Formats: sequence, C-alpha cells, structure tokens
Amino acid sequence: MNIRSYLLLLSLILWSFVTNATPPSILYKTTNDYGSKWVFDEDNIRCLSFLPPSKESTLQTCLSLDKPDFLIFDYTKLMLAALYIKPDPQKILFIGLGGATIPKALMKLLPNVKIDVVEIDPEVIKIAKEYFSFSSTDNIKIFEQDGVDFVKKATPETYDIVFLDGFDVNYIPPAFLTSEFTDSLKKILTKTGIACVNTFLASESYQLESQLYQNSFGGIINLIGGGNRVILVSNDQFPSHVRIVRQAEKWQKNFKDFGLQKEWLLGKFGLGYMSIVLPITHGFAV
Repeated sequence: MNIRSYLLLLSLILWSFVTNATPPSILYKTTNDYGSKWVFDEDNIRCLSFLPPSKESTLQTCLSLDKPDFLIFDYTKLMLAALYIKPDPQKILFIGLGGATIPKALMKLLPNVKIDVVEIDPEVIKIAKEYFSFSSTDNIKIFEQDGVDFVKKATPETYDIVFLDGFDVNYIPPAFLTSEFTDSLKKILTKTGIACVNTFLASESYQLESQLYQNSFGGIINLIGGGNRVILVSNDQFPSHVRIVRQAEKWQKNFKDFGLQKEWLLGKFGLGYMSIVLPITHGFAV
C-alpha cells in the first residue's frame, strides 16, 4: 500500500469516529483487575481499546481485516526502525502485547529469531490470540508476568533488542519510569543491544523519560510520528547515517508488505523529523 492509500485509510478511520457514520460492531468486552477491554470492528478495521469506542478513545491496536500485515499507526512503523540499528538480532524481548501488531511483524521478518513476549494481563493475551491472529510458536514464548519484574530478574546480556510498548488506560505505568528500571533494562541487553520504547509526544513525563534513558544509556534518539515518540537507546555506539541508509535499502522489500516506505522512515533519521540528544562521545559512528 502506498503513502496515499495509507493516508486515505487513516482518514477514513478518523472520520468514522468523528461522524459516527457507521456504528462500531462490538465483538468482545471484558473487565478485570487491569481494567476494561473493548474489541470492535468498524469499516473493516478491528481495534482494541481500553475505553468504550468513541472519538475520544485511545486505540491500543488496530488491524485492517483486508490487509492484516499493514501497519496502521505510525508508532508501529517507527518501532521497526530498530532493525535499521540492529539488523541481525538473535533474541528479542517484547513488553506489552496489545494486539500483537509488532510481534507478528517480527515473526514474519525474522522467522528464526527467538522472541519472548511479556504481558501482565491474561485478557490481553486472550484477545490477541482470538481476535488478532496471534499465536505462540517454537520461536516465540509468552510470559504472563509483570514487565518490570521480568526485566529485573532476567539474565544479564540476554537480549539484542528490547521493545517496550506497555500502557494502561492512562499511560505507561509509573514502575517503568524509574532509574531502577532503565538501569535493569541496560543490563539485560547484550553489549551491542538496543531498546526501543514507545511513548507519547505530549506526555507530562516527556522530560523524565528523556533524562532516565540518557542517564542509563548515555544518549537517545527520538523518532517522532503520529503523536508518538519512539525512543531508541543502545549499549553501543549508534551506526552512521550511511549504515542506516544501507540497512533501509536491505529491508525495503520486506517492509513493503507492512506499508512501510524507507523514504518516510529515513526522514525520521535526521532529514527533518528526528531530534538527536547525544553527548559527543556517544554519537553516530563515522
């Protein structure tokens, strides 16, 4: 799907919420200790929300029923930029399952890589399996566990990439926004490992998040898109722009299936949309 098609699809989704032209079809609703979950279809789009479907709802996951591989939200595409930095991971940790959009993409892009998925809410795991076509395989394990505790107890230098996409109905749980957590995250990454963290651009915790990851890792890259900020940090020096462009070219064929264009994503790497906060000793390699 090209960029024009993507923008049209997104505008149709937003328009349907604003006008209520087509009432959503509720497929599933449940409430447990972690709050309410709603799964609904609207205009051939399936979504998961922690609030009743409306124009005010923050959508956790949306899936095109016609093109299930297509990544609807910008932040999911931004998170795949981790593969521009670390193109050959052997083991990945994903915290916060949602509708499993990115884990499913990683399973197709990296079929031989071992992936651990941590999700605290059993209902979210059930929803991902029953409504968003997610399933475990020989290479993917699901842990019903608190993500903070999992990271604290994980073996050091285990993961090449850690993706953090953990949200509750309000925002990222406070336990993830501590130096103890970011320091623990650094320890479980390999010596060249990276972490990729989804946050909100307009969050009141913006400065806190920046400071925490800078203090633990020495530098951060911010990728901005669609109201989200995706933070990239590394235990090693970041690659040069030349190397990032080369990786973008290598991934382009496979990324196309997910509606991801290299020109758009490279634009986030210093061509007008990315901000870099790095000390001189931890900058891009030359």
